[in-house]
Amino acid sequence: MKKNPHAVALGKLGAKARTEKTSPADRKKWARKGGKARAERHSKDELGKWAKLGGRPPKPWNQLSEAGKRARMRRAKKSAKGE
Repeated sequence: MKKNPHAVALGKLGAKARTEKTSPADRKKWARKGGKARAERHSKDELGKWAKLGGRPPKPWNQLSEAGKRARMRRAKKSAKGE
């Protein structure tokens, strides 16, 4: 099977076609299924912490900018002090 070079360049041709063919109820069902799968991989405590941070897991240390590293260190010091 030869790939469509235009679809490869766009990267979203397949996803756009799929969403146009499906109903909003089906897309909602898929989103709910994906959310449940992500929730099962993590503890409730982790999910609660991430919700307070904006709903995303924190980046690994090596992907943070220098300002992000300093901010994370400040938060860690505050939590260690009990503030």
